[in-house]
Amino acid sequence: MGAYTLSLPISRTPPSLPRLAAARTPTKKLVDGGARFYLSGGSCVARGVAADDLQGLSVEMAGPPALVRLVMECDRTIVY
Repeated sequence: MGAYTLSLPISRTPPSLPRLAAARTPTKKLVDGGARFYLSGGSCVARGVAADDLQGLSVEMAGPPALVRLVMECDRTIVY
């Protein structure tokens, strides 16, 4: 199985209901499947996303060098 990266926008502003529902389904499938999420630590700080907001997820806060390395090592990168 190939490696993938997935970029999901993290925002403190509530998205519209249809957009939220559309993003929730594939994200839930990833979580249920045991996916590990690598998040930009700086972006999370800037948006006020704290460790408590991410409980129950397999998450690693990473800096730009690690995130670029992950993208370069992947077979496919998905952004939405």
